[in-house]
Amino acid sequence: MKKSLPIGINDFKTIIEEDFYYFDKTNFISNIWEERIKGS
Repeated sequence: MKKSLPIGINDFKTIIEEDFYYFDKTNFISNIWEERIKGS
């Protein structure tokens, strides 16, 4: 079954329980922050 995008849903519990597509951007944000620090 194809997962839906959780557009407009901000509740993590709902996203997981209703099997929406979830992309963890933690490392992405961390990499951007590190690159910004290096560029300073």
